[in-house]
Amino acid sequence: MGRYEGTFTSIGGKTIAKYQRTKCKVQIIPIFEGKNLGLFEETVLLLEHIILNSMNSSHLDSLRQQIDSVDSEIINLLENRQSIVYSIAKHKQQENISIEQPERFSHMIQTRKNQAEKKELSPEFIEKLFTLIHEESVSFQEKQE
Repeated sequence: MGRYEGTFTSIGGKTIAKYQRTKCKVQIIPIFEGKNLGLFEETVLLLEHIILNSMNSSHLDSLRQQIDSVDSEIINLLENRQSIVYSIAKHKQQENISIEQPERFSHMIQTRKNQAEKKELSPEFIEKLFTLIHEESVSFQEKQE
């Protein structure tokens, strides 16, 4: 998020304040020559609150868009993995190799858990995730027979 500037106007259209906001800060500069500064200060605090909430919402939306993008990449990677699994299934059929390879699976799970630990991810979560992926791969291979 870049820097934004704007003004606040009264109901009568008179500029009462201008603001500048950046990613982490809002600055409101009063341009008010009236006598009721208490009301003005309350208004400024309210406007600061509104702007900060808007900024937080925009930041949250941006983060959610990033998550959506990463999720899309994960789906594309799973599609690529599925096409490799298809090739493996064909090779196993031709060579009369059993679909399930428990030693390979155990080694794969341990390798993924080690990778997860190095990246400070939960090895338990990674084990569950790759077990699901493996089960889907086995199911897919079985359908190819």
